[in-house]
Amino acid sequence: MSKKTLEQQTPAAGQAPAAGNPAEGGAPEAGGAPDGQIDPNAAPAPDGGASGEQDDNKNSTTVNPVVAILETAAEQLRQVSGDTTPSPAADAGIVEECIERLREYGYCNVAKSDGDPDPTKTEPQVVPVMGICDAVTIVVCGTVDTIPLLTKAWKDKASGAHVIPLENADTPFHEAMARILAEDIIPDTFILVPANCFPTRNMNIADLLAFRLRLRDNGSKEHTTGLPVLIEATAALKAIELLETSEFTEEEFLEQYNGIARAGELPDEMSMSFGNIVAYVKAPNPCRSKVIEAMVRKKFICTSAEGFSAIKDLLAEMYE
Repeated sequence: MSKKTLEQQTPAAGQAPAAGNPAEGGAPEAGGAPDGQIDPNAAPAPDGGASGEQDDNKNSTTVNPVVAILETAAEQLRQVSGDTTPSPAADAGIVEECIERLREYGYCNVAKSDGDPDPTKTEPQVVPVMGICDAVTIVVCGTVDTIPLLTKAWKDKASGAHVIPLENADTPFHEAMARILAEDIIPDTFILVPANCFPTRNMNIADLLAFRLRLRDNGSKEHTTGLPVLIEATAALKAIELLETSEFTEEEFLEQYNGIARAGELPDEMSMSFGNIVAYVKAPNPCRSKVIEAMVRKKFICTSAEGFSAIKDLLAEMYE
């Protein structure tokens, strides 16, 4: 539909409507609009809301161009939808022309399309149903050497979350845990990322909340996975209270904690030898080709201090 056509049916504010204009309630001429265009002769909505004159005995009013545009477009969409063979292209064309006219009057901020929409080539839209927001706090642990890159990595891959770096080099786990629980800036519910755990892909909330166990080659299972853990302060304090020692290890704490916070849940079992969850780089001289493969196939890379030194350049390239 041309700009001139719509201008004919939607006079500017303050201008008297032309005779025969459908917005005045005049009789439309015979014929119809091609698909994708608003018929300039289409009748307005039955309520006559866009009418410039209501009755011979009533005061005349000024045509509201926006109302005229919307009512004309609505009428045309009703006509198109009533066809025996509905045309998506016609619907899209009518809407586009309506938006264009509203934009000219300053009532629409919809960006102008680059071309006519093609209903057969619609682009899929990604809906972040499990996205991360700033209400999610991630406490990232690491050494003085790894903390800068860890902080950059988690801010990049868990975009939107509140990332709190925590240097805990050579600090026993029970002391580090007591420090975290006592820290005022850390909320009662948070994600704890053990030392030197690097994400390789964009994280969603499911990646951070998963309950996992590490399956060893001998068949034993460990609660210490090196991966993110959801910590709730009340359950954590209860677990510490039930432990027989104040100098508990990470494995002892997590086993007790998961028994309280994750009671009745079935954990995901993962290992370095199968699945796509994690690769552990502990040796001071790891095979770099396998590390590169793991960066492509695994969600997390967990390192020791020695392992980090050996692959620091590879990790740095991933977050550039």
